[in-house]
Amino acid sequence: MKPFLSFAVLILIGLPLLALSHASESPAPISGPPATIADIGAGSAAGRPLSLTSGFGPDSEVLLPVVINTPGLNGTFFKTDGFFANFRNVNQEVLVRFIPAGVSGSGQPPLRASLSALTNATAVDLLGPESLLSRTGVGAFLITAVLPGTNTADTSAQLLALFRIWTPQPGSAGTTSFGAWGPPSDNIHGFNGAIALGLRQNAAFRTNVGLVNLDPINTRSWTVTILSSGTPTSFPIALAPLSMQLVAVPTTISPSQNGYLSVTFVPFATPGTDFRWSAFGVTADNVTGDSWLSLATQSATLPVNISND
Repeated sequence: MKPFLSFAVLILIGLPLLALSHASESPAPISGPPATIADIGAGSAAGRPLSLTSGFGPDSEVLLPVVINTPGLNGTFFKTDGFFANFRNVNQEVLVRFIPAGVSGSGQPPLRASLSALTNATAVDLLGPESLLSRTGVGAFLITAVLPGTNTADTSAQLLALFRIWTPQPGSAGTTSFGAWGPPSDNIHGFNGAIALGLRQNAAFRTNVGLVNLDPINTRSWTVTILSSGTPTSFPIALAPLSMQLVAVPTTISPSQNGYLSVTFVPFATPGTDFRWSAFGVTADNVTGDSWLSLATQSATLPVNISND
């Protein structure tokens, strides 16, 4: 019994995440100096070699690649809940930026907030009227850790994020939802492509693909390719600085036997160019609204002969 107790003590000492408390309220807004475009650029500078991507563990800057506060089809209304954790034993100041769909968010000032030490917090209805950043429509959230009272990126921060997008189920008292981890902001960066798997489109399902441009200064462009059973369908997407976009998969694609498809995202960029971006796909059931999200994953090479049958 004694060796077991010693082992348990070592685990508790070595894993501060076990001491995390939970707060039901959103992170508290605080005052501080306004952030400039230069600050955004410094906070979003790629921190990993082009050959590497990050995992989904705690990081100093995390992204919710899609957040929604808008009505949908068939009587649905989609809202977003956010979940955030600070794994350090100090209060963590963060800058929270809303990245709008279709237009640049570079000129929009971020909100400064604080996450208590060793605490995780829940932000219900993240874009609602009583939220940190009240917005309607579709966008993304960028959360950047900063040193206290400054706009200097705090690279020692240990932030974790997750989001749930949900809607009341029409005709019932329940809800339907989808969610995913909020990846580190440099989870995808540079000129290599990325791929999202497990999406679906046919008479029963519809799919939107999403891109987020985290470059605060430059417009960036991508080629998006839908891989199904027929000839691949490609189209370009250009995004203003610090903006995002959702685009419906064309109804003209040749669906596979089961409707499943994959999507590749390849940026127009000179080899060696580095900037942060994110990509994903969202599929919804046309009848129930049941949905799922597939975050794109980056690799040095992309498979081209994918069978979705």
